Amino acid sequence: MDRIWKWVSGFGAVLLLLSHVTSGLEVPLDPKVLEGLPQPPTITQQSPKDYIFDPRENIVIRCEAKGKPHPSFSWTRNGSHFDVEEDPKVLMSPGSGTLTIDISGEKAEAYEGMYQCRAQNQHGTALSNKIFIRQSRSPLWSKE
Repeated sequence: MDRIWKWVSGFGAVLLLLSHVTSGLEVPLDPKVLEGLPQPPTITQQSPKDYIFDPRENIVIRCEAKGKPHPSFSWTRNGSHFDVEEDPKVLMSPGSGTLTIDISGEKAEAYEGMYQCRAQNQHGTALSNKIFIRQSRSPLWSKE
C-alpha cells in the first residue's frame, strides 16, 4: 500500500491519500459456464431478404434462433400478425420458426409479401430481417 502525504494550503492540515495497486489475472472463460446461464434469443439462420420462389414448389421461409430457455416463434406478414395455425397450408417446424407453405393447388401470389420472424423468451426478443417473398415471373421450363 502506498502512502502519499500532501499539505493542503490554507487549511493547515495534512491530507493522507492511501492507494492500493492491484493487478488482475485474466482467466479464459470456460464455455461450459455459459451453458446454464439464461440468454436472450439470437437469430442463427434466416432466409435471404429477397426470396423469389418457383410456383411449382413449396415456399420455405427459414428462421432459426437460440436462447436459454429456447425461444418461441411468431411471424408478421406485411406488418400484421400472421397466425400460422389458422392457415392449413402453412406449417411451422417444431422447435423452430421455419415456415413451409404448401402452394400446390393455390394461387401462389396469395403468399407474396413481407415476412418477419420473431423469436422470444423471457430474457428478450430477436427479429429476423424483413423477408420479401415473391413469385418468379420468369418463363417456367419443365423440370427434368
